[in-house]
Amino acid sequence: MQTNMIELGFHGSGHNSNPRYAHGRNPYSLKRDTGGSSSGSAIAVSAGICPVALGFDGGGSVRIPAASCGVVGLKPTTGRISSWGDMLCSGGTLGVIGPIAGNARDCAIILEALSGEDIQDPMTFHAPPFGISNMRRENLAGLTIGVYSEWFNDSTAPVKTSCREFLKYLENQGARLKEIQIPYLKEGQVAHMMMLGAEIVASRGPSHGSREWKNLNPSTRTMESLVNDLTTMQLISAAKIKYLVSLIWEEVFRKVDIMVTPALGDIPAVGLTHASEDALDVTRNSIVAKYMYIPNFTGLPAIVFPIDYHTTNGELLPVGIQMIGPVWTEDLLIRTAELCAKRHTNKKPVVYYNILAKVESNTE
Repeated sequence: MQTNMIELGFHGSGHNSNPRYAHGRNPYSLKRDTGGSSSGSAIAVSAGICPVALGFDGGGSVRIPAASCGVVGLKPTTGRISSWGDMLCSGGTLGVIGPIAGNARDCAIILEALSGEDIQDPMTFHAPPFGISNMRRENLAGLTIGVYSEWFNDSTAPVKTSCREFLKYLENQGARLKEIQIPYLKEGQVAHMMMLGAEIVASRGPSHGSREWKNLNPSTRTMESLVNDLTTMQLISAAKIKYLVSLIWEEVFRKVDIMVTPALGDIPAVGLTHASEDALDVTRNSIVAKYMYIPNFTGLPAIVFPIDYHTTNGELLPVGIQMIGPVWTEDLLIRTAELCAKRHTNKKPVVYYNILAKVESNTE
């Protein structure tokens, strides 16, 4: 099954004004953003069309739509899943393939099926095996969970309130919260945008001015043109920042087991109305995705999952949390998300298809 996504994965709103596909719609509110770039995969899972779907995550493109649509999204450790054959991330260092599912356990099942060494992708050569049998933790007691308070303070009121309540829940379940300071976040975000754009454009090969290029949305052509103007020295500087940020996060995980952040800085925004509208809102994108780039930039695994809902103007909108772990600790992240799901009652979106209803009725 093919699903909608933003052209070349260049931003995280979910807007796709290409006339062949148009914008995806959030199942919780058809006028709200879905998040992107793997919008259609999150929409399909949230709306009950399928239990799991795959996405490409170069800067949050699995996790942003998963959080926007109230489902679970996993960004694996770089090298955990082969990217061979994927146009956008094959041969890159930032983008990975990851599952989107209705619950954390389904993400684990898909990850176990897809992970492993692939002779076509050298990034997978030294990955340790992943198995559901490793997910044995029975509770949160003894976990040290890192919190960078500025991430929560930067969020809007609905997100901040829900996330603060969730932090209290973690403490009540026996986890220890530890305040962590993380420098060079803004510098890292800019460097990540530069490197991701360069890797996406490089994966496509020369296309500027071609017929294919002219058929792209104006916003996509704008982004690709900006990337083509980057100099070698700018990309080398970005690579140096990437190395520095990776060292910082190695130090972070000497102090804590998991870092926790809001999944998104705000609830899903009201999106574009007409299918032909095109918009490139860099400011909004940086607000939504400010917590997302670190796992891609450093290769770390991360998971997002819903923790609450916020009601505004009669619309029920999901609020999510993100957990980041050391390399190869997907089992810890998935099991922690699974344990935390006990406090959250999922509420179906306004658009939902019970594809098993007919099967269930026939078995009665």
